[in-house]
Amino acid sequence: MMQAAGGSGAGRMFQGQAGAPAEAAPAASPGVDRQILKWMDAEKIDGFVKWTKTNHPDLGEVEIGGFKPYAVTNPPAGKIAELGGAHAKFALYLASLFPRVKVAKFEAVNHGGGIFRVKAEVENAGFWPTSLAHAQTARAVKPTLVQLGVNPATILSGSAKTNFLPVLAGSGTRAKYEWLIRGKTGEVVELVVQSEKGGSDTAKVTLK
Repeated sequence: MMQAAGGSGAGRMFQGQAGAPAEAAPAASPGVDRQILKWMDAEKIDGFVKWTKTNHPDLGEVEIGGFKPYAVTNPPAGKIAELGGAHAKFALYLASLFPRVKVAKFEAVNHGGGIFRVKAEVENAGFWPTSLAHAQTARAVKPTLVQLGVNPATILSGSAKTNFLPVLAGSGTRAKYEWLIRGKTGEVVELVVQSEKGGSDTAKVTLK
């Protein structure tokens, strides 16, 4: 780091185009620098070079010194294990907030004559919704797919075979679906839910 002789504080100097005078970039708050230096002294970190006057071939008399490269941005080697553990815990906590869809309930009731009423509840067990507000505005996230694995012709009434849910709020929020279908005893019906941000899940029910 270099600054013109007579400059104040720990301001950084950057040389402009050829023939143009050097201009000082906005300096960091002196209070912050003092705090960093105090911390480095306490931790016995060799991260600062004392300002020393020297002559520059183009700029004349300047001072060279300041914080060593990466001394302020990289933690001391002895702190990496401790900081790494804390950061890993925080990353895992963030991951636990992501949306997580699942089939919370899936059942079929026999009404006789080969007619069955199938009910399903799809839940977002995560904290965040399946699509954030900005993603909904920008249409950047695909809707959550909820699909019943039967021939569309066997659905007599109720929800469609394939449903698209624009957003499902988190913290256990559920969306309910119901179909009246024609089927056979012993037939296995599958339900699939797929979310771009919340994963996927499947469930099966046997018609009895």
